[in-house]
Amino acid sequence: MVELRIIFAAITCIFSYSVIAGINDDVVELKLDLKKVGDSYRSTQFGINTRWLDSGDGMVVGGEMIRDRSFRNQKNKTLKVWFESPERSTGGKLKYHEKGGATDAWGGRTYPGYYRLSQKGSGFTCISQQVIGRVRKGAEYQLNLSAVAENGEPALGVFFANMKFLPIEEIEAFKQVASGRWSNYSFTLKPREDANSALIRICLVNSGSLKVDEVRLSLAGQQPTVLPSIDQRIQELGASSLRWPSGSDADHFDWRNSVGPVRSRGESPNAFGAYQTPSWGLHEFLDYCERRKLEPLITVNVVDTPHEGV
Repeated sequence: MVELRIIFAAITCIFSYSVIAGINDDVVELKLDLKKVGDSYRSTQFGINTRWLDSGDGMVVGGEMIRDRSFRNQKNKTLKVWFESPERSTGGKLKYHEKGGATDAWGGRTYPGYYRLSQKGSGFTCISQQVIGRVRKGAEYQLNLSAVAENGEPALGVFFANMKFLPIEEIEAFKQVASGRWSNYSFTLKPREDANSALIRICLVNSGSLKVDEVRLSLAGQQPTVLPSIDQRIQELGASSLRWPSGSDADHFDWRNSVGPVRSRGESPNAFGAYQTPSWGLHEFLDYCERRKLEPLITVNVVDTPHEGV
């Protein structure tokens, strides 16, 4: 379910209440305490809250589906999203490094940090994370990452898996990773079943060692756009304004990371410090408001420096 928090700003300040509309593919539910508001309210007085974090297949489809693409949250046990799965029978090892990494990644923007994967034989020594949003049967996804070989002739395998770590697609032909310098590798993924929750697995599949950095995943050839079902619900509600980039999640949000092509955007932390690449960015938000004749309401970051806020 996607929750859109509907805010009646003036009355919220006076009566300290909020209105919440729960939206999914089947139903729209609007809850309102008329005793506090009176019977003269109009739907056009309402606005809808959206978040820069909306991505994957929630409100926005076609956005970035990977969190923490350079593993910067791995040093925080509460925030880390990458799971380690070494192949014990082949001496598989995984190690996160805070410094170093790719300098010329697929998207152009890089951050310190990378993973080193190694093993002494054929097997699956992997890093995995639960992707943002659902995975659709038959859809084509594009995964890009940076890698460099250290020892041997290591190869990578990348595939979707269910939450039991079992593949839900035919594993694409493995790609051998070159040594010498970081290079960019692209994988096309086609899941054979729908999954509301799915993992992406990046695995060293033979003997040797390599480094991995800057992992990106999205629907192939798809630009971020509001799902048709959500677009329809927004129009049905008759709201007059749309808020972005959110409430508390705007506290450390740098709007400059949300403009330009999604592949070249930087990461921003949410309210808890977890990193994600903004897909529902400033231009997507303003374009949608203009198309649906909604008043844009922009929340300003007042926690960090003025450059992040304005």
